Amino acid sequence: MDVRTVRTKFFCKEVTVHSESPNSGGVVKLSAVNSGHPAHENRAAGVSLQGDLALSVSNPQTRQFFVPGNEYYVDFTPAPPTAT
Repeated sequence: MDVRTVRTKFFCKEVTVHSESPNSGGVVKLSAVNSGHPAHENRAAGVSLQGDLALSVSNPQTRQFFVPGNEYYVDFTPAPPTAT
């Protein structure tokens, strides 16, 4: 099986701001969407990923992009190694 990209849907559980300043960064917590219903997107696509992501975000505009309760697609694509 030659898979070039794996796409799954994540649910934004929480956005934490580091300080009271609107210009501060924060942490975004996401969980893979897993429904027992066979027609659910992740199951229908054959994606069986489960788990959580915690992202430290230093840019406030990026942090504000994430809204608790919203769902987001995450694509995993192979990348070349970083040159050392």
